[in-house]
Amino acid sequence: MNKAKIFSFAKQMAMSETDQVHELVERAVRQRFPELLNIHRAHVENDMQGIDYWLEFPNGCMEKLDVKIRAKDYATPEEPENICLEIVANTTTNKPGWTRDKTKLTDWVLFLWLDTGRSDLVHARQLRSVANGNMTHWQATKRQSAQVTETRTGSYASTSLFVSPHDIWAAIYKLFSYDGSRPGTSTSAPNDSAGDRC
Repeated sequence: MNKAKIFSFAKQMAMSETDQVHELVERAVRQRFPELLNIHRAHVENDMQGIDYWLEFPNGCMEKLDVKIRAKDYATPEEPENICLEIVANTTTNKPGWTRDKTKLTDWVLFLWLDTGRSDLVHARQLRSVANGNMTHWQATKRQSAQVTETRTGSYASTSLFVSPHDIWAAIYKLFSYDGSRPGTSTSAPNDSAGDRC
């Protein structure tokens, strides 16, 4: 694991509230949900529950969106792992990271890279299921990272690991689309190019 990177909670929050981020979020969500009526910024109190935006759909349906922003997209064909999954939110208390935290109210997670404008939208419960199911393998094979976040009242350390969109979508496809043990279903692994968003 590399030396811990230091982040400022206030700076991260300020970055998430810019017009650029709001425009990219709205564009990404509307591209995927053409029936979307409106998108509302959530109150900061709900941010702690995994809600950055409320998505308003017809018939009074409201769904909750958490946005994970990175300023730079480091993905290349050789190194596609650009999705950061928080494993442990606080290493002192061993609080689970948002990826594995069942108390989060999130419906959808939007990964957003500001320099390229790329995005990836994943269902939160599906992501949590495949992350928990593949965590041992991913921790053994993927790059892990430590970070320290500074706040007005102190700081806390967390740990994350980096996976590719293909890792996530292949795992979701395998878990939710078929079961190789069922008669009449495919037992082959998903094609390497299937679902590769990079």
